[in-house]
Amino acid sequence: MDNIFLVIGPSGAGKSKTVDKLNLPDNFVVRHLDKVICNHNNESRISQYLNRIQNPAFFHKSVNSIRKLKDEFPDKKLIIDIGAGSIDYTDCLDFYSNFFKIYLHADKEILYNRILQKNPDETRDLKEYLASEYSPHRIKLYASANFTVDNSKLTIEQTANALEKIIFNASK
Repeated sequence: MDNIFLVIGPSGAGKSKTVDKLNLPDNFVVRHLDKVICNHNNESRISQYLNRIQNPAFFHKSVNSIRKLKDEFPDKKLIIDIGAGSIDYTDCLDFYSNFFKIYLHADKEILYNRILQKNPDETRDLKEYLASEYSPHRIKLYASANFTVDNSKLTIEQTANALEKIIFNASK
C-alpha cells in the first residue's frame, strides 16, 4: 500500500495535534484512523467501541478502514494518524510493515504528563502507562519506523514541520 504514511507512537506523543497542523498540497489527504473507524461503524466514542469489540476485532476494523481510505482516495497520498487501539493487537506488526511509518515520541515522563493534562481522570500511574504504551509488540512496531521524531522539546508546529519534510522527501 504505497502512498500511505502512518504516524505512530504512544498516547501523548502528539500524533493527532501534529497531523492537524500539517500544511500539505492537495495531493495529500490527512485522516485520523480512530475517527474513520467511528464513522465507518456508526460509533461516537472510540474507547467504548474498542472496549466492546476488543483488540483483534478492532484491529481488523482498522485494516478495513485503511483499505477503504485507499479506495476512496486512489490518487492521493494518505497521512494517517494511527490511534493506540489500532496497534494494541499483537498481530498488527505484519500488516503495518507494509507502510511508511513515522514514529513520534518524547521523554516518557513528558508523555505521561501530557496524558494527565489531557485527561485529569487518568487511572493509570506512570508504571502502568509505560507497560501499556511500550508493550513488546509496540516496541517492535516503533523500532520498525522509517523515521523517528523526538518532540520532547519541540512545539506542535515544529513537529509538524519535521513531519512535512520527511513526507515530502519520502514521496519524491
